Amino acid sequence: MTGDLVLGVDAGHTVTKAVLFDSAGREVAQGVGTVPLDTSRPRWVERDMDDVWRTTHQAIRASLAAAGAEGRAVVAVGVTGHGDGLYAIDERGRPVRAAIVAMDTRAEPVLAEWRDTRVWDRALTLSGTVPFAGSPAALLAWLGRHEPAVLERARWLLSCKDWLRWHLTGVVATDPTDASASFTDMSRGGYSQELLDLFGLGPLAAKLPPVRACEAVCGTVTRQAAALTGRGAGPPPPPRGPRRAARARGGGGARAPPPPPRAPPPSPRRRWGSVPRGWANCA
Repeated sequence: MTGDLVLGVDAGHTVTKAVLFDSAGREVAQGVGTVPLDTSRPRWVERDMDDVWRTTHQAIRASLAAAGAEGRAVVAVGVTGHGDGLYAIDERGRPVRAAIVAMDTRAEPVLAEWRDTRVWDRALTLSGTVPFAGSPAALLAWLGRHEPAVLERARWLLSCKDWLRWHLTGVVATDPTDASASFTDMSRGGYSQELLDLFGLGPLAAKLPPVRACEAVCGTVTRQAAALTGRGAGPPPPPRGPRRAARARGGGGARAPPPPPRAPPPSPRRRWGSVPRGWANCA
């Protein structure tokens, strides 16, 4: 098959899809793979980060094969993934532990300590949301208590789609929606040092990835990634965002795009939506 194709990757908690579309937005072909979850310990839900990437590049290769297309036909790539959880990597881009996904509830005792305290109310006021067990704030606080060496070794604290983009491009970045999971100031935009300090996570500020607009071009597919996916080095993927935000429309610089002129009232689950740019309530 010839002609310009757009590749979309959706990495969920268990299933990863790679779908090719033509220039009119019609689906051409897809590849699908599954990633097992490790639930061997009560309340823990983890996955092997290398398995996540392996499943993704195999799904991309399968979609190209199903379309009968060469990688050079792909002119753009968009990546989305499940929100929340934690994918921590070291200076070399290697995982420092297994990924923790949003279904994990090990951090419930942390939340129990925060509820009915200044932490809870102030977090809601500043960020428009409060933590849940699988959110970055709760998981990082839990790791600080139980696995401090993990946080010491980590260079970047990423989300699922950020991990995949790093593999595709070698670029570390996140999008405004994932950035707003725990640490974004709802009124001012951008990461909030006060929020990090509130959760006892102030020293981790430098480990948060730079925020890029969901539609921004953030890198170029590397030769190594091209060899694995069959895509060919070249056009870059934009950051996109977590799946729920992507469904609302269809994720350098350290500040998120500016918020709307008036920030909305706080809500227990509020995230920055990619298009239209503004805050959205999450179920």
